[in-house]
Amino acid sequence: MSRVITISREFGSGGREVGFRLAEKLGIPFYDKEIISMAAEDTNISEMESLTALLMTVIVSTLQALMPNMISRCERFMAWTKHYVSKLA
Repeated sequence: MSRVITISREFGSGGREVGFRLAEKLGIPFYDKEIISMAAEDTNISEMESLTALLMTVIVSTLQALMPNMISRCERFMAWTKHYVSKLA
């Protein structure tokens, strides 16, 4: 059975070092940015686009947690905007 340990961290927290040392101690592989590189290669998306998508996911998730009603209102607004653009085109 494979083991996977994920560590969520913030910039400057030392999480990368903690993950590296933990993997070393447990004798399991350590991956960090390599996963983004592999996903970018498999999807033919540049690493910069992949990082941007990842950042956007984090931002949207954070906003949904902080302001759940605001996201649905924005989505509704964008749907209506799309509707009017299509109607006027």
